Amino acid sequence: MRIAVFSPLRPCRTAVADYSEELLPHLSRHAEVDLFVNGYEPSSQAIRRSYRVVDCSIADASPLLDSYDAIVYQMGNSGFHEYVLRFALRVPGVVVLHDYSLHGLFAEITLARGLHPEYIQEMESCHGSDGRRAAEAVIAGVYARLWETAPLRYPLNRRVLESSQAVVVLSQAVGDLVEADFPRVVLRRIRPHCESGLTDTEVTSEALEDLRSRYRIGPSSTVVSTIGFVTSAQRIPLVLEALAAIAGRHDVHYLVVGGQNPHLDLRGQIKELGLEPRVHLTGHLPIQELVRCIHLSDVCVQLKEPTCGEVSGSSCRILGVGRPLVVFDTG
Repeated sequence: MRIAVFSPLRPCRTAVADYSEELLPHLSRHAEVDLFVNGYEPSSQAIRRSYRVVDCSIADASPLLDSYDAIVYQMGNSGFHEYVLRFALRVPGVVVLHDYSLHGLFAEITLARGLHPEYIQEMESCHGSDGRRAAEAVIAGVYARLWETAPLRYPLNRRVLESSQAVVVLSQAVGDLVEADFPRVVLRRIRPHCESGLTDTEVTSEALEDLRSRYRIGPSSTVVSTIGFVTSAQRIPLVLEALAAIAGRHDVHYLVVGGQNPHLDLRGQIKELGLEPRVHLTGHLPIQELVRCIHLSDVCVQLKEPTCGEVSGSSCRILGVGRPLVVFDTG
């Protein structure tokens, strides 16, 4: 059996790249797998050695797809998935839906490029006259960024799901949404894997002590962390306010591990609350360092509101490591 997999891979800074790279060895036990990327070479030498990698930016890959028994599209809600979207609409296959809402992806490939008519067209195609009015209000500045404030009201996923051969989801909640909105879609639910991403030999006491030293965290300090790319939905300001409320009574440090949306001003709030010695914004880290930060943590706080209907890869890693996890009850 031959399978074509469309997915961002490292060095793309997306959790879907991590998910796909960890899944590939298991998938390749059952089929011959070729990888389709867009405009880069995978950073993993093991992947370059073990798989045929097709760069869709060099030539049209569509004619190649007739020779495969199945095509798998790892579909997420960011610009890394633009080419995945393009091929999924052109050549139907199995869509693994990492985010129920794809509104952020469409905003990035239309509004961010000044393609207002295309955004209006997609909103109307998926959500009728209400979608068109909402799109026009966004462009006029009347509505805020709907992909952040109301992602599940306008998920912009109709064309992708209705054109698919089948849809795979990673949670019961998203499966329920698909069944309610698209009852004719062939649907399968699977459980996401909860691998930590590192072996025990890669998480040594020396490595964790190096992290404590880097961020000036004492040996008896409690370490709280939030893992993953930071947007307004992560509600980091709420965690900072809670930390400020207990800072005078408890020796707590807070690691915010991951890249950050440039629209957020976390440093300003950290300074205002007097938390500069206790809060550490690491920026993007390689997956090995990210996992070590999880091991260093006493508790992880992974809030998300509103949700895009995603399964958090970071939360799965945290559970895989066995750390306590605080989340909102949003399904």
